[in-house]
Amino acid sequence: MSIKKTTPTDNSVQGPEDLPEPKLSKALLKEFIDQFNAKLKEINDTARSSHTKWRILLEQEGIEPSSEKDKQNARQSKQFNLAVAFPAEYRKVLQQLQKNTQSELESLQNRPTESSEASKLLDSFNRFTLSDLVTIELQRYLGDIKPKVSMADVFANAAGSLNKYSAGDSGDKSYSVKCKTCGAARSEEEQYGDCFYCGTPLF
Repeated sequence: MSIKKTTPTDNSVQGPEDLPEPKLSKALLKEFIDQFNAKLKEINDTARSSHTKWRILLEQEGIEPSSEKDKQNARQSKQFNLAVAFPAEYRKVLQQLQKNTQSELESLQNRPTESSEASKLLDSFNRFTLSDLVTIELQRYLGDIKPKVSMADVFANAAGSLNKYSAGDSGDKSYSVKCKTCGAARSEEEQYGDCFYCGTPLF
């Protein structure tokens, strides 16, 4: 994402480095935000398209895929769905977009603003869209790929829990740590670091 520089109005010969930076107008800022939204849409579309396209996107962004061990852990649980984009990978791509956008915003913020409307739009985008980008989009993605639960599953889980309670079995205590974002269980020996499924720090 980038904003083009304005052309000189006189007939003098100027190099690219001599061209003045345009003021930060509402129109320029909307162009920047449109480019951001287009990139986010590309990421979301690719995350739901095919494994091949997703791998290509990871390579282009220079992001290491999640390990097969983490993906196998997800396969062994009926709680999770292995969608095209593994959630931990998706989170890394969002973080990259956030980082790149913040870097470009810094250069925009150094320009004089053309109007108060431009300043307000910039502040709103920075505070309410960019700062919460990873959290909001990851939660939306997790909700989209979450396996559908039928009433039969609900009754089966309830019956299983009741049987364990009646037998005095409180469950496997070795998996007592759960991710607050996606609910993935983690063993007590692995309770630090990031969630294997969605990549969110456990603490």
